[in-house]
Amino acid sequence: MSIDVKKLGIKELLFLFLNIKGEYENETVAKKGDEVPDYFIANTSIRNAHKNKKPKSNEFDQDEKQNFLTALNKYYIFKTNFILHSKDKIEIKFKNNSKLSISKLLGKLYDEIKVKQLKVKPKLFSKYFAIAAFAFRGSFDLSANFYTVDLHSSRISTKEDMSYLIKLLMLVDFNDRLNLNFRELQREGTKRATQFRINLKYFSENFLGELKKVNPYRYEQFKLNKDALDKKSDECRNGNIGFIGRVEFYLDHIVEEKDLDIRQLRKKLEFSVENDKENRKKRSNSARAFAISTKKEQCASCYKKYSTKDRSFKMKNGTWYFELHHVISFANWKIQTEDPDNYVKLCPTCHRALTPNRAEEKYQKEIIKNILEDRSVLKYVENVKNLEGSKKNPIDFVYELLK
Repeated sequence: MSIDVKKLGIKELLFLFLNIKGEYENETVAKKGDEVPDYFIANTSIRNAHKNKKPKSNEFDQDEKQNFLTALNKYYIFKTNFILHSKDKIEIKFKNNSKLSISKLLGKLYDEIKVKQLKVKPKLFSKYFAIAAFAFRGSFDLSANFYTVDLHSSRISTKEDMSYLIKLLMLVDFNDRLNLNFRELQREGTKRATQFRINLKYFSENFLGELKKVNPYRYEQFKLNKDALDKKSDECRNGNIGFIGRVEFYLDHIVEEKDLDIRQLRKKLEFSVENDKENRKKRSNSARAFAISTKKEQCASCYKKYSTKDRSFKMKNGTWYFELHHVISFANWKIQTEDPDNYVKLCPTCHRALTPNRAEEKYQKEIIKNILEDRSVLKYVENVKNLEGSKKNPIDFVYELLK
């Protein structure tokens, strides 16, 4: 059975995006994001996932296994089922008939999620995301107060792969409770996967009811540790740079980088924590912060026509001044507009020109046309346009919604 992303619901899309990896009939093939696997597979090792603080015996009995399988197959609707692959492993498997690399599949899943998340309330999207991320493979760590999953190396082999994940994280309402653990930078020298973590108490307080539907065993583990969890904090320690700062560090210094200088990177990370307080502390919106840090330092509209120095000015920190603009404004929609793909950087002139009824219609549409040359922005606009059933072209659609 192959994967047809167009026919999947938002829960199933998020599950695959956060758990799928490649499987190869030839085990000698390098498992990188640009390789084409024979199968796509999501699996979890029951023994490893549940080895600590088990509520019952050291064995995961047959009833528990069957309950887990039944819950998964009821919650996630695929044309193929989760199965007990061996005595300690549950998996779901798809034939790669389309000959996609893992990176290509992640891109397709991401694009379809961005279409369908517009129809889902942000709070519900956040719940589905948390369950997809942690209910299947999540490791319960009471001492560290984290619910943890490893990021498969094949899934984050490029900055684009990682950026898909980060952009989706900007859409959830709990990213201040998240943490990235850079195990690549641990001193032991053993190559280990980066860990993606959520505050354990926060997860318990917000998603326990949904967890029961997917993983009854893990639900029981939370319930039996309730007294200990009540004493924990629901805050997540990320230093002064915050979660977004850690993400940026990861993208800039670890993803796609070879021969990491662990000592220097650890030193740089510690330096960032101590010295980035002024810049990071004031950022209250994660999507906005991510857009500020990742969008190019140029006006999204006029950079081809004008020099930046003729349209803006340098700030005290030496960077050019740009204004962040919602392509589709918050005032127009009850959907999630705080999306990195709905932000662009504009020079003050272009930004002011987009004020309703200020500039001529022809000029405003020219600015919008230039903005929509960014593929990710255009894709966001098209998703919203399709949701509304609008027949307008993207430029006219955005123009009509200027507020």
